[in-house]
Amino acid sequence: MLAYVREYSILTTYTDTVFLFREKMVDYMLPVSGAKFKGWSRPRVLTSRSYYQFKDSRGLDSVSDVSNHHFPMG
Repeated sequence: MLAYVREYSILTTYTDTVFLFREKMVDYMLPVSGAKFKGWSRPRVLTSRSYYQFKDSRGLDSVSDVSNHHFPMG
């Protein structure tokens, strides 16, 4: 099965907020009841793109697909 996944994360400081949007295309196998299952049990990531929205305390914002920061995703 092929699926589209979108993850969200938020990082805040005293003056700024960063919203991370990560889009992924994944595929995975669905086991059939009573059948032997061969394959993977977790989604396999085919493509991934990240977008960042930076917003300051005055409400000014910008959007980018480039960042030097690492944002852990759960």
